[in-house]
Amino acid sequence: MVGAPLALLVALTAAMLWEGGAPVSPVRHLFLVPGVWAALTAGAQAGAFVGLMAGFLQAPLVLPAIERVGLTGGALDGLVSLVTPALLGAVAGHVRDQAFAGARRLDALLEIQRRLAADEPMAVRLDAVVHVVRGCLGARAVGLVVGSPEGPPAVASVPPGAALAPCSAAAWCLASGGGMRSRDLATDPRVTVADVSSSPRRAMALPLDAGAGSRGVLAVEWHGEVTEATARAATEMALHLGLSVENARLTLRQRRFAAELEEKVAAATARQRDIDRAKSEFISVVSHELRTPITALEGFSELLLSRPVSPERARRFLGHMHAESRRLGRIVTELLDLSRIEVGVAPVLTRERIDLAAHVERQIERGMLEAGEIQPTDILKVAHHGSRTSTTEDFLSAVHPAFAIISVGLDNSYGHPNRDVMERLGRYGATVLRTDEDGLITVRTDSKRLSVERYRDGAPRLVQAVW
Repeated sequence: MVGAPLALLVALTAAMLWEGGAPVSPVRHLFLVPGVWAALTAGAQAGAFVGLMAGFLQAPLVLPAIERVGLTGGALDGLVSLVTPALLGAVAGHVRDQAFAGARRLDALLEIQRRLAADEPMAVRLDAVVHVVRGCLGARAVGLVVGSPEGPPAVASVPPGAALAPCSAAAWCLASGGGMRSRDLATDPRVTVADVSSSPRRAMALPLDAGAGSRGVLAVEWHGEVTEATARAATEMALHLGLSVENARLTLRQRRFAAELEEKVAAATARQRDIDRAKSEFISVVSHELRTPITALEGFSELLLSRPVSPERARRFLGHMHAESRRLGRIVTELLDLSRIEVGVAPVLTRERIDLAAHVERQIERGMLEAGEIQPTDILKVAHHGSRTSTTEDFLSAVHPAFAIISVGLDNSYGHPNRDVMERLGRYGATVLRTDEDGLITVRTDSKRLSVERYRDGAPRLVQAVW
């Protein structure tokens, strides 16, 4: 590192001798260059060494001149030339060393930030951090203790394998909340160490406090003296470690919060999706329930308006319309009751008779079959618009109807009547009449004779008469 500056120094000495070796030669000022060169490339020690060599090489020329003429102005200038290269080399080297040390600390701090921000387990991150700290401070051993709100503190050390001893410097720092600097751990009354063979053991224990309370301890141990610059660097590093650990905790907390928020948003989205699905199903059911009485009202009113009917038949039509109107009113009342329940108002409950035939399902059919209540019949009003939930095989086998009438809306969204039900009715030879295809279906009987008419294309037509 100093070979080139020394070669330049030798060349300058030769040039000075070639000029005659006068102590006031202008060449003597160039002796500053090798010392500064060595200082900037190799540090303060190299700069001081090359500067001293420059003084030694000038001494045989300057000192004899002083002996001959005394301390004249030129002699004093020569003495200054002897000392200046060493001083300038030492100062320039010191400035260079301080700058390089600051750059190394900055690089170490950036590396610590990067390590702590990595997406790795905390133990792995802390282990990488202690190696960076040891290299930056030139320490023999480094220990790092970081408190954890969810369990015991995390400990990392280099050399590895160290633990948080109760009487150690790190434990003392955690207990007191302050830092400590010991000139020899073996004789320090605040701590107890097992190994005293390598005394003196210089050490510092510094809290990782970034202003929000101590988050842990940085413990550093050296062999030999610790300069004030190194001690300040350790203190500065502990402060930055405290900030980095706090940032790492905040980042971890933010990730957990983001994960919890994502889960809650997903749950809320799924719940909203279920609510929307239930709402759609509810609207579909309500529209179906409303369509049935409205279709009946439209059909009977069309009959009354489109053709003359006898008073008796008109009265029967009006009776059907009144029944369907009451059914429509009951549906609207139930919807209003549902709205009251949603806003916290108790609905008005009343007793009403219901037509069980409209609600016959498989279980009821099975119960009626087991009770022997099902007898063969000529006319079967198929339950629930021909839904697959009723009109079972056993039920049809017992009833064996001649006619099966299905009340169903045209092009309904439920697919009524069900294809399986239609096939079962066909297997038992029933003539199927549907309100969506045949219009109004009328069954007349005097208890001896039975006729079935359908009102389609604006006129009634006799389907079949049974005697």
